[in-house]
Amino acid sequence: MGSHCPDSGPGGSANCDRNYAGFSMQVASGAQLIRWYLDSMQQPWWSYKKPFATNRILWNVVQRGCGAGDVYIESKATAALYTYTPYQPNQAALANMYGLGDHCSAYGNRNFWRVWNDWFGSTQHSRPLISFRSHSSYIGWTGVIHNRGITGVTGQSKAMQALTIDGEVTYTSYSNERGWQPSVQGSMQSGTTGLGRPITAVKIQPTGTLAQAYDIYYRAHVSYIGWMGWAKNGEVAGATGGANNAIEAIEIKLVRKGTPAPESSGMAYKNIATHGDPSPLKLSLSSHVGMVGWQPEVRDEMMSGTTGQSRRIEAIKASLHNTTGLPGNIQYSSHVSYVGWQDWKQAGDVSGTTGQFRSIEAVRFLLTGKLATTYDIWYRGYSQYVGWMGWAKNGQPAGSTG
Repeated sequence: MGSHCPDSGPGGSANCDRNYAGFSMQVASGAQLIRWYLDSMQQPWWSYKKPFATNRILWNVVQRGCGAGDVYIESKATAALYTYTPYQPNQAALANMYGLGDHCSAYGNRNFWRVWNDWFGSTQHSRPLISFRSHSSYIGWTGVIHNRGITGVTGQSKAMQALTIDGEVTYTSYSNERGWQPSVQGSMQSGTTGLGRPITAVKIQPTGTLAQAYDIYYRAHVSYIGWMGWAKNGEVAGATGGANNAIEAIEIKLVRKGTPAPESSGMAYKNIATHGDPSPLKLSLSSHVGMVGWQPEVRDEMMSGTTGQSRRIEAIKASLHNTTGLPGNIQYSSHVSYVGWQDWKQAGDVSGTTGQFRSIEAVRFLLTGKLATTYDIWYRGYSQYVGWMGWAKNGQPAGSTG
């Protein structure tokens, strides 16, 4: 940091106070000085470098007769840095970036810039290709995200109601009350606010020069389903036809053409109204959540339980609607904290405990009879400290034990 190390030694060398030696001391004292500069520079008595103004800054603070140059300081942070290191590199120092300049050269600020660029890249801010934000129930508009990231919230049962995207894209949203809305662009709002109409599906399409260089990938986090698969360049992401399947969050990524796409993670879109038809095998699952109780039954690839709320699942029960004509049913077992694996339960039975504050840590599901030779059953668990864990099937444990 160079804290308490003025360049007043022989030949302009550092003349450091030994009381401030050591990495931790340097970081702490340097940060304290910067903080004091930032807090003080708007005071009338401040006579050092000033933000939002042209400042006269020396080429060298030790060598006399080297002169100074004018620098317009655009921020408080830059003013604090020039107060901390009150000189600027001359042309000779800049011409030999990794070496020495002339007798008037000073190197502190130059070296800071050089190391930053070597480690982190350019300090110049580039205009984002796209910027987006969303409006969630009971929260309002979220902060703006640039180029890639997640907008909205998960684990709080807050439905997304509107979306805006700035950049060379067109986009549209679907709600159960109004269907697909006209495509919009240029930060225009898709969806509604204040009317209690959740968005359940979206389509985002790149245009112009953005479409020539990038693909746009996006996926939806849908209530009672969780994160769905990736959609691309105008494809549908989300779910339609369900009564309670609102989008809660959307993740968007710009991927340069010719580079790998995000890893596939299942279907991007699901029509709840027709899903399962004419499938002759349908699974229903309900979970008992701590401090909540039994949740509504969910079906066919939907999520039971909660995420992001630190609420444990304490018990489950499942059933199977079988019109295949094949004999068989479903069985399941739970690994309960301080108990271990429980016996296998039959369809409709409760596995786990209620009222004992014991968490289910892992589960196993399997099909029986002829169903087991025709169908696979896949499942996975969500852990408070890990997130979504890997898929298991046909009696394998999903979750963690011990």
